[in-house]
Amino acid sequence: MRHIKFHIMVFVLLFVSFANMATENNLTINTPKKNAKEQLQTVLNRFKTYQADFTQEVSNSDGNVVQQSVGTIKMARPEQLRWHAMTPDETILVANGTEITYADMFLEQVSIYKQSNLIDNHPMMLLSSNDEEVWNRFLVTAAFEPNNAKYTFIVNHVVHDKNDNEVTLVFINDQLIELRVHDGQGNTNQFHFENIKEDQPLPSDTFTFLAPEHFVIDDQSGS
Repeated sequence: MRHIKFHIMVFVLLFVSFANMATENNLTINTPKKNAKEQLQTVLNRFKTYQADFTQEVSNSDGNVVQQSVGTIKMARPEQLRWHAMTPDETILVANGTEITYADMFLEQVSIYKQSNLIDNHPMMLLSSNDEEVWNRFLVTAAFEPNNAKYTFIVNHVVHDKNDNEVTLVFINDQLIELRVHDGQGNTNQFHFENIKEDQPLPSDTFTFLAPEHFVIDDQSGS
């Protein structure tokens, strides 16, 4: 369970990073740019909100699938996300810009983390900052398939370490349809998105979670 929870947290870090980018909705991924980093910045700047259904598959270093799940994702700038997995057990994760709340509905447990403490030493750092110094820590490569308007971006640290994460983002027609995180131990966390909606209004309570009174709460946010 802790292994699966870690992979969910990594995914959330990536998505709240997308949400922190400045908005330039008039741009498209085909806007002329100098390099892959700027192309990635351009496509991430396209939307203010993002909603989709997802399927998730976690594989270990031997290529064996150790977890599968389905659910929904809702994201809004700045740094807000709601992740709701329906299977195999219901879990809800909410990031509100300050804290991340992870609720295991089967175990009736809630964990709360300070959002800013979870972003260090991960490739998603470049996605959450327009600081040139931060972007210079990472290498971005891109491949384009013109026959289906598919862009694939791969993000790595400039100086590799065996424990570093590699992040792959796949866009078709400028829309994020797949995300993969490959860690230093050989595990892969893969997400596919469908029924995607961008820049649609979200209810005001989307990014709040009120735990039932009988749930056990582990607050590690320091607040």
